[in-house]
Amino acid sequence: MPLMPDFLTPIVEQFKEDWREEMNQELEYRLIRLSNKIIDKCTRCSHITEEDCCGVYDQPEKQWTRLMGCAMRTHDKVPAFEDTHKLNPLKASKRGVKQ
Repeated sequence: MPLMPDFLTPIVEQFKEDWREEMNQELEYRLIRLSNKIIDKCTRCSHITEEDCCGVYDQPEKQWTRLMGCAMRTHDKVPAFEDTHKLNPLKASKRGVKQ
């Protein structure tokens, strides 16, 4: 290895440290992408990437453990809330609401 001037030593060391940090961040990103593999309930969703990963959530299986399931699903519609409130016909006629 060629000898390096003393003034370059801290610069080279900082470069090595920055490079290590970038490689660690890239490795973490790849591990996260591997952890967000889809489950059976996600198969027809439009948020799936070409690697069979969820494009929205890091851990899609945790989204399906909730009461209503995944909030971002596109293949399955959430049942709509039906309003069973009865209208007063007099007030409805004044507002122009049809029953």
